[in-house]
Amino acid sequence: MLQAKVHLVVFLAHNPQMGLVAAKVIRSYSFDEQEWEAAGKLQTGEPIPFIVNFVAAKKFDEFSVDHIIKQKAVLSGGTIRAISKQLFEGLHLIHSKGLVHRDIKGENIMLHCPFGSNRVVVKIADFGLVKVSGGVQQTMLMSSKGTPLNMAPELVNGDGKADAKVDVWSAGVV
Repeated sequence: MLQAKVHLVVFLAHNPQMGLVAAKVIRSYSFDEQEWEAAGKLQTGEPIPFIVNFVAAKKFDEFSVDHIIKQKAVLSGGTIRAISKQLFEGLHLIHSKGLVHRDIKGENIMLHCPFGSNRVVVKIADFGLVKVSGGVQQTMLMSSKGTPLNMAPELVNGDGKADAKVDVWSAGVV
């Protein structure tokens, strides 16, 4: 077992196609129909860049932005720009499907470094707090769920009206 939380357990496992994976097992009382629905909206039949779309994710070469922050690692300006660009492209994709993530934070921004390459690929993870909206421009009532340090002011202040801009705010904080 790699990690245990109230709502899930993460195991190290082997997948014949992917090799070592971190398998996320969601406890039945924590299954979130909305997260499942959001994942369905993002499926196009082809691999989707910027989105973690497997419950079993490659383990050996992925880490989070949170890990980099905690390690106080120094990144070049070019690397920071590449990560930021991909993060905002991923958010654009999510928002174009009428979804708002609501929990953009360092530990939900995964960085994959393909073996033998000198590049980083960003993947957005954890759609447990996703909100389905009628469109990016539509303001909707949202509860103030998420990580308080990264929350947009309209959620922290409790008026509850928000749209995709709350994700952009959180990405900027990260």
